[in-house]
Amino acid sequence: MKNMAEVRRLLLKRNPWIKNPKRILRDTYIRTYLNSKFKRRYESLLKTIFLSKYTIVTGPPLVGKTTLLKLLTKKLITENDLVPIYLHGHDIETIGIRDLLAVIKFLRIRKKICLLIDDLNTINQQKLVRLEKLIENTQPEMLVIASCHSRSIDLFQGFLRVELLPLNFMEFFEMLHGKKKLVRGEEREQLHKLLGGHSGSLDEFTEDLTDFQSIFEIYLLSGGLFPFVEEVLKYGFFSEDSLVRLYRSIYKTVRNNCKEYLKEVFVSILQLITIPYTLESRASKAKIIRENFIQCINDLADVYIVGLLGYDDEYKIYFRDPIFFSLAVFLQSRSRNLKRTILKWVKGDRVGYLVENVVFEHLYRMFSRSLKFMRVSSGEIDFLIELLQGRSVGVEVKYRTRVRYKDISKLRTLYDTEHVSPMILSRTNFVEESIPQVPVSAFLYVFGYLLEKKGFKANCYE
Repeated sequence: MKNMAEVRRLLLKRNPWIKNPKRILRDTYIRTYLNSKFKRRYESLLKTIFLSKYTIVTGPPLVGKTTLLKLLTKKLITENDLVPIYLHGHDIETIGIRDLLAVIKFLRIRKKICLLIDDLNTINQQKLVRLEKLIENTQPEMLVIASCHSRSIDLFQGFLRVELLPLNFMEFFEMLHGKKKLVRGEEREQLHKLLGGHSGSLDEFTEDLTDFQSIFEIYLLSGGLFPFVEEVLKYGFFSEDSLVRLYRSIYKTVRNNCKEYLKEVFVSILQLITIPYTLESRASKAKIIRENFIQCINDLADVYIVGLLGYDDEYKIYFRDPIFFSLAVFLQSRSRNLKRTILKWVKGDRVGYLVENVVFEHLYRMFSRSLKFMRVSSGEIDFLIELLQGRSVGVEVKYRTRVRYKDISKLRTLYDTEHVSPMILSRTNFVEESIPQVPVSAFLYVFGYLLEKKGFKANCYE
């Protein structure tokens, strides 16, 4: 437990703007954000948080949660009468509540405060009662808590829930272009029809395909986490040190008995990527005790690293961002040439596995646990989307220039026997037939636009 003098020093170290508001402009996160050529758009999110009294923000490591809190601090200082007080999760375990209140009084903070708690995931679950007492005693006018754990949402009922996720492809595309690309009403309607099982012409969209495809290839390498986005755009690749930093950040978020097996679990997911297996079989192949393996998978899902797609008792496990995929390749590889090894997956003949992971993440953000895969007599369907009114769409990812006849035949059988409307996400093909083919990059761009607008989800799906 720190004494009052130590609490005062800590509080001023975390919050130098208490004595001099201009010090916020010297904050490392603020300076990095303002000096970055490519930025995430936080404006609408900040406005939403401002309208809410209490907010819980969750997302994977390195996604930008601390940057969001610091930008909120800057906005409070310049546009509001509230005094922002930023604390790290570790501070909650060491600061005495009475001492903190005494320091606030000593510093003559007479205005109402906004309490910003970062890295809640670092607090021992048994010490969360300290946070409750801190909130109860300080009575903040605004409270924003950030955590890597999605399960943290359940601890704060009634809070505004914000998931800060890596950039999707549409956000990535528009960041590089510098302005929002027009998505015409006809194209939105065509995707609507495709998901509803009706074909239609997409000829008007082909003029944008070259841009979509070239930027999609960059996205497959960099993913949507900004430290890696900036590094790839500046140097053409990311360093081994950056991957090590990411791994250590993930390592800190999982429970202690998972830390021992974390590397092996990453590698086992990669080895069976896109393949359905029972969790017991996966644990056996990884040579990890079943209970430990399942707990580690649950921990990785909790911090947004992986997502599970189930059918009966079998699961496909996907990485939720391309950079997590590359991290698994790095952990598996024994090659000294990291770049060549990763490019085999990103641009070589294995790229289809990575693309399926990317498609999963985009669909998962809208459909969550209602998204499934499907086994039929002619094979397996990558994704099954269940619409309202009993309709379903089967989505196959075939990241090739030319889709094979047997793949088309499988989907025809699906339509005839299961009454599921099929579609193929290919590399470059626009084909208007009974089984429509759409380039992955174009599909993900329009899908991201619809996901952003929310109305597509609200009007069409449960």
